[in-house]
Amino acid sequence: MAASPNSAELAFQHLDRDGDGYVTAQHFEHMARTIIAAFGIDESSPKAIALLEGYRRTFEMVFREMDTNRDGRVGPDEFTSAMVALSGKSSASQLRGVCAAEFAAADRDDDGMITRDEFAHLLSAIGQPSGEVDAAFDALDRDRDSRISRAEYVAAWEDYLVSDNPNSVGARVFAGL
Repeated sequence: MAASPNSAELAFQHLDRDGDGYVTAQHFEHMARTIIAAFGIDESSPKAIALLEGYRRTFEMVFREMDTNRDGRVGPDEFTSAMVALSGKSSASQLRGVCAAEFAAADRDDDGMITRDEFAHLLSAIGQPSGEVDAAFDALDRDRDSRISRAEYVAAWEDYLVSDNPNSVGARVFAGL
């Protein structure tokens, strides 16, 4: 499946934290540092380093595809076109890597699962509305064991980033319910 322009536009808005109409390496780094700070992770820890590196590598990958006018930043049209083009390519493995690092940051006790409280904290850290935490958690918890596994989390993010289905679990959760 290919990412739809709508899901790419939502992803762009999510990353463009300062609302200047562009996405830069600083936006990606800011997202990683926000998660690190929200979970009180030591910036020199393996979790923090993996998250920062994951976001950096992801930005570099998407930047190569996206900055078509070579001005050092990515506008909304460039972002949307590149996300549609990147869908289903080998880039999916890079996206899975950064999502797994994000999951690990939220997994405070390193048991390979995210609890409802950890998930609520993560949603807050990445700027998602907190009013629908229970519905979002339940949508991700596909096996209904009251925990979100790494596989469930990563699959939902992949849905959000590369699927053309605006009703996918990932789109409903990460684009805001």
